[in-house]
Amino acid sequence: MPTSYLHPMNKSKLEFALTKRGLGSSYGYIPIIQEQGVIDVDIRFRDGRMHPSWQDIMGHLEMWPHADLNVAIWRWNDDGRDAETSLLTNSRLVPNYWEYLVNLSKYMHKWRSLRVHATLFIKLQSLAIQDVGIVKNQDPIALYLRQVSEYAPLLHEFHLKDEASMSGSIALPALLDLYNVMRSSPRLRKAVFTQVTIPATRDLPPITCSALETLKIVAEPHDFCAGLYYNAVWMLLGCLTTPRLKKLRVGFETRRLVKCFHDFLARSRPPLNILELIKVDLAPKDFKLILLACPYLTELALVSLEDKLTFSNELIKALEETVGILPARSVMLCPNLHTISFNGYGIESFTRLRRMLRHRIEEKSPLQTIRLVCPMSRGSTPDENSSGLHPEEIAELKYFITTHRLGLVLMDGDKFEYS
Repeated sequence: MPTSYLHPMNKSKLEFALTKRGLGSSYGYIPIIQEQGVIDVDIRFRDGRMHPSWQDIMGHLEMWPHADLNVAIWRWNDDGRDAETSLLTNSRLVPNYWEYLVNLSKYMHKWRSLRVHATLFIKLQSLAIQDVGIVKNQDPIALYLRQVSEYAPLLHEFHLKDEASMSGSIALPALLDLYNVMRSSPRLRKAVFTQVTIPATRDLPPITCSALETLKIVAEPHDFCAGLYYNAVWMLLGCLTTPRLKKLRVGFETRRLVKCFHDFLARSRPPLNILELIKVDLAPKDFKLILLACPYLTELALVSLEDKLTFSNELIKALEETVGILPARSVMLCPNLHTISFNGYGIESFTRLRRMLRHRIEEKSPLQTIRLVCPMSRGSTPDENSSGLHPEEIAELKYFITTHRLGLVLMDGDKFEYS
C-alpha cells in the first residue's frame, strides 16, 4: 500500500490505522482518510526528497477514486526549516516541485481546501525560470489562483499567506485573483489571508459569499490605502456581503477604513459569534455601533494601536450600556458575551472596569473570561506590571475575579495579533 507523510494523527487514531491498514510502526505520518472521504495532501521536504511522492498520491486516488483533496503548499518542513531553504539547498527539487504542482492542478475539481504560501511561489519562480521554462516576470501565484477560480468549484477553505516585502520587483497576487477565487467558490466556508499585501486594482463589483462562516484578514502594518498598494481589508470588505459569517478577524490602522467596516456589517447583517479587531483606530462612537451591529457575540476582542490610551475605557463604557425603550425592559449590548479581550495598558481606573463586570454579572451574563492584551518588549512575558493597572488595582481585580469565579488572562500583544 502506498504511504504518505501527511498530518500526524492522535495516538488512538494512529493505532487504529496501523492495525487496519497494516502500516509499519516506523512511519511517522500516514494518510488521513476522513469520514467524508477526503485525502490530506500536505507537501513536505524530508531526507532531501518531497513527500508525499506523486506515486503515493496516485495510489490513494486509485484506492479512493471518489475522495476529495485537502491541499497544502506550505512553508513547513520536518527538520524545522522552511520550504524555501530546502529548495535553495536542493535545487534539483525545483523541477520536481513544479511537475508536482502541475499534476496536482489536474485534480482541482476534487480540491476541498487549499493552503498556499505566496512567497514560496515567488522563490520557485526565480529558481525555475531555466529548468522549467517559466516566463520571466510571470506571476506564478496569480496564475495558480486563476486556475483555482476556474477549476475548483468544491473549495470549502482557502488560506493564503504572504510575507514578501514590498520593496523590489516582487510579483504579488492581485486582489482580483483572490476575488475571483471567492466568487467562483459557492461552497467556501473559510477564507484566511495572513499578512497579505496586494497591488492596487480597480473597484470590485459586489459579491455575496452566502456560505462563508469564517473570514480572517491580517494585513501588513505598512499596508495603507495609498500609492500603488491598497489595504486588503478595505478592498475586500468594500465588496463582500457575508450573510452567514460567524467569525471575523480583521485589522485596520486608519480611520479611513472604519466606515468601510460599519458599511460591511450593515450590509451583511451577519450572525457573528466571534469578532476580533486587531490594532484598530476607533472613535468613541464606534464602540456602541459595533456592539449594536453584533448582538449575538460570545467572544469579543478589540485591541487598539499602542498609543491610544483611552481605547479600553471607551470599550468598557460601551459594555455597560443597555438598549430598550423602557428601562425595565432594556437589555445589555451583546448579552451572550463569555470572553472579552482588550488592551490592559491604558485603563483609566479599576473602578469603571469593576462596575462594568458587576453590571454584567448582575444581569445574569454568561461572562467567564477577561483577557488583558499587554504590549511586550522582545523576550519578555506578560506580567502584572505590563497590564497598565496599579498593583493595588491588580490585587483588587484578582479578588473580584476570584470571588465571582471569572478567569483573568494576561496576553502578549504580538502573539495575540498573529495567532
